[in-house]
Amino acid sequence: MQPLTTGLPPGVFDEDMDWFMAPVDEIQQRMEADGSPNWNLMAMSADFDSISLTQVRKALAVNVACLEALEHRWAKSPFWGKLGGNLADTILRADAAELAQYGLDDDGVEAIVDHDSREVVEVEKTFCAENSDIASAMDRRDRLVQSQKAMRDRYTVAAAKEESAAAPTAPRPPDFTPAIHAWTKILAAHGALERLHGEVVVERVATQAAEEDEDSEEAEGLLPRPRAKGRRIPKGRAKRGR
Repeated sequence: MQPLTTGLPPGVFDEDMDWFMAPVDEIQQRMEADGSPNWNLMAMSADFDSISLTQVRKALAVNVACLEALEHRWAKSPFWGKLGGNLADTILRADAAELAQYGLDDDGVEAIVDHDSREVVEVEKTFCAENSDIASAMDRRDRLVQSQKAMRDRYTVAAAKEESAAAPTAPRPPDFTPAIHAWTKILAAHGALERLHGEVVVERVATQAAEEDEDSEEAEGLLPRPRAKGRRIPKGRAKRGR
């Protein structure tokens, strides 16, 4: 099996490129040339714990542009239908208020897509041409919708992380240990600790003596008196002997 490459010459990448999308055109061409539906591509995913708001915002802008391209191409088809049901919460470029929640507007989406338009071009070429299959286009739309939901969730998480990192840390409570040590030394120098220790000892001895007396009284009240050893004298005989 030959490994898939990006199809791009060395040195083409820059810091702002989405390298996950770089192999898309190459993979698409090989799949079309092969003509076999039995493709098994290993999935790649980024570490979303380290994704910044800017990265999620860029991905969301490209996602919105791809959905817009599909809607523009197929909106007039009676088989396409509108975004409804599970798709009703999807953001398009016309949804200014929703885009603003993610730091985007129509001009911002346009600027990001102009800088990195590979995925949008791929969607337009594959799913928006005159001979494109509407069923495949609908499947791509569904996957874009699901991806957008995931992106928006990641944006919320990333925003919360950045807000938490920017928030000032709570001040550390003061350490009163030195003051306690100093106060203890002063009390000891004036004999207060010795007097306190004596009072504690006296109270402890008194409490222990009281508990012992209480135990003794309970024992005397509960234990039966011991019987005298020897033959028991009948009551009648005992009276006659007096």
